[in-house]
Amino acid sequence: GGDCGVDFTVGLGFTVDVKTYRKPGNLIHEQGKRFADIFGLAQYADETGKSELLGWEWGAILRKAPVRDFGYGVINHYIPAKDLRPMETLSRRFVR
Repeated sequence: GGDCGVDFTVGLGFTVDVKTYRKPGNLIHEQGKRFADIFGLAQYADETGKSELLGWEWGAILRKAPVRDFGYGVINHYIPAKDLRPMETLSRRFVR
């Protein structure tokens, strides 16, 4: 059904959207859709039924990222998973 692009808020009202995939090669977000303040990338494992957070990026950075059609007729902004910020840097911002 969709979540209007926001999964939850943190800190002083920063919106967060977590993208979860079985094969998370890139953090992607559809061009022209609402951007959250923060995007996270997670990998889902069928065998355990659990997800692991892999990295994150500011929405303003993802908005400026290159665009590409990954084969489904949808143009997405994308950042390779290997280029995302480590999760520890995000948790340090909001956990005291």
